[in-house]
Amino acid sequence: MDAKRYTLMNKNRPVLDFLYNLDAHHVVKILKRRELDFAPPAILDMKGNPTRAALDGWWLRRAIPASRAQTQRLMAELHVDSMLAD
Repeated sequence: MDAKRYTLMNKNRPVLDFLYNLDAHHVVKILKRRELDFAPPAILDMKGNPTRAALDGWWLRRAIPASRAQTQRLMAELHVDSMLAD
C-alpha cells in the first residue's frame, strides 16, 4: 500500500491530518484532529466528529476528474505528475 499523509486545510487553518492510499485512492485513516470548527460539514457525523468514510466520500466528490478538458495538458505544462497536493 502506497499511503501518504495529508493535511486538510481551510484557507490557512489545518482541519485534520489523514492517511491517503495513493493506489486505491481512498482515505485510510484520520490521524489527527485539529481545528474542527473549520471542517466541511459533510465530513462530520451528528456529534461533530469527522469520520473516515465521510472524509473519503467528500474527498472523492471534491476531486477534479482527469477526464476534464485540458487537465492533462495543464499538468504537463506545469510539470505536475499528480492531482494530489504534497
